[in-house]
Amino acid sequence: MGSVEKGDNLIEMRHKIDNDDERVNEKLLGGEKKITVMGATRTSVGPTEKSKVYTLNEALEYAGDGLFHKYLILVCGLCMMGVITETLVMSYIISSAECDLSLSMTDKGLLTGAAFFGVVISSHFWGILSDAWGRRNVLLVAVCGCFAASLCSCFSPNALMLILTRTFVGLFVAANAAVSYAYLGEFHSDKTRSKAVTMSGVFMAFGMIYLPALAWAIIPLGRTHKFVMPFVGLELASWRIYLILVSLLNGLVLLGLVFLPESPKFLLSKGKSKETIEVLQKVYKWNGKSKDFNITELQLEDEEAVSKTEKLNPFMVVWTQTIALFKREHVVNTFKTCFLMAGIFFASSGLYLWTPDILNNIFQYKNESLTTCDALKIAYESKNNTQPTDCSDQNIDTFPFIATLGMSIVFALCYFLNGLIVNCVGKRNLLMFWTTVCGLSSIVLIWAAEFHTILVFMLILLTSGCCGSLISAIAIDLFPTSIKAMALSLILMCGRLFAGLGSNLIGYLLLINCDSVFWIVGAALLGCTCVGFTIPGP
Repeated sequence: MGSVEKGDNLIEMRHKIDNDDERVNEKLLGGEKKITVMGATRTSVGPTEKSKVYTLNEALEYAGDGLFHKYLILVCGLCMMGVITETLVMSYIISSAECDLSLSMTDKGLLTGAAFFGVVISSHFWGILSDAWGRRNVLLVAVCGCFAASLCSCFSPNALMLILTRTFVGLFVAANAAVSYAYLGEFHSDKTRSKAVTMSGVFMAFGMIYLPALAWAIIPLGRTHKFVMPFVGLELASWRIYLILVSLLNGLVLLGLVFLPESPKFLLSKGKSKETIEVLQKVYKWNGKSKDFNITELQLEDEEAVSKTEKLNPFMVVWTQTIALFKREHVVNTFKTCFLMAGIFFASSGLYLWTPDILNNIFQYKNESLTTCDALKIAYESKNNTQPTDCSDQNIDTFPFIATLGMSIVFALCYFLNGLIVNCVGKRNLLMFWTTVCGLSSIVLIWAAEFHTILVFMLILLTSGCCGSLISAIAIDLFPTSIKAMALSLILMCGRLFAGLGSNLIGYLLLINCDSVFWIVGAALLGCTCVGFTIPGP
């Protein structure tokens, strides 16, 4: 009987441990469970990460945000910086190259718009190719092509060759503009994506600083120095040296891309779960995580679907990707984002190309109480445009370099500010704030009659260009992975198209009806504010 009672006591004690005295404190920490039993703690790797099916967003959060993402932002940021330098560099060399290449006014106009023309006609193609072939693969091809075309343009013997090579630069740089945003955003979780994409826009401002600063340092040297290529003895003008230094930026980007993997979201959208996990493991290790990466199974978000476009012929890919943007569930967002980007590029890039000329002319009347348009009218009427360019005069006016350098520093600060506050304020709210302030500044410029006041409001107006990265961040959230890169390509194509149209329209209106320039630019930006109200999210 004693042994029976003893056995009953043991069973009772076991039940008591299991039901009453066992105090379980479980917490999911890197695949571990911490269990407290009778005051003792043990750690067990139970069916946590290894048994749970994770969404990609959860897996990206688990991989962390560290060294890998800093390196990614650096490479993608330099890629975006290259877009700015390659599309705007002609504005800084035309005056110096005018005599060397016997440039006419028509040649100058074609050179200024050559890269923009290349961007417009190829953006759609690169977006489709990126969604079908991969973000990294397209970036490698595009950056390599842009680097080669840009180097060839440095040695152009005549205007026609320079125009053709710069057009090819535009054809390739179009991919860098759109695909880099998608590539960067798809390595980040929802918590960090907006800030990362917005912060990468700082590099675009760095590009705008780099161009005038380098031009100020290199181009004037042509008056006192001769540059001779080693081994071949070829003498190069200072503007060619400047162009070579600008093109080397894409060489750095190409080197940086070699060490980066394909986008995990793109791989998962193609049904390549194993390859996606391998990429996430690499990100996890780069970020300094010491524990094992225990995620073994992933699933797409609810709104995503595995893409089948790689099984279609090229013509079907073009049709499928294009028509998808105009289906009922996406067409409204397509038109909204295209309108926003077109308005921003029209106001900022369209006016930016004329800003050095505007500032140079109104600077002559800084001590007089004249509005912007009154000063421009007097300046344009006093110019004698019939005199040919004196090529014997090697004096180079550095004022445009200094003026645009100052503006670009302000742009960089604005980009940086956007990156710091975007998560707190929200992408949409920040966009509407900028477009409202910049739109009103454009209208104020119609009546402003003091030089420093004009300068301040002109700078505020041009900071509308900082909204481009905000719109790209909004678009990344609005479109699914299967058409995301193509959507960004189409959006940026609309932006570049209206930048070119805006530049030509503004140049024409400044001569015949100057006030209408600032009315139109202000209306475009305030229109963007109205459209911003309809964008979902904060």
